[in-house]
Amino acid sequence: MCISFAVMLPVGNPPNAIIFNYGHCQIKDMVKAGFGVNLIGLVVVMVGINTWGINLFQLNTFPDWAGVRNTTG
Repeated sequence: MCISFAVMLPVGNPPNAIIFNYGHCQIKDMVKAGFGVNLIGLVVVMVGINTWGINLFQLNTFPDWAGVRNTTG
């Protein structure tokens, strides 16, 4: 799962860059509007990983192929 949390910056996506280029919107206005979107995205990703991710990818078990080895001894 991947999400871009840069929706509050002018370089976050092309529509933001176009709006910022016209000069009617400042960065602080974009940060105010994008902060809520970032929080919602963060909550959705965390809930998704902790519910679907655990069931789909067996994140609660340690894989056999990743055995712990002592390489210093």
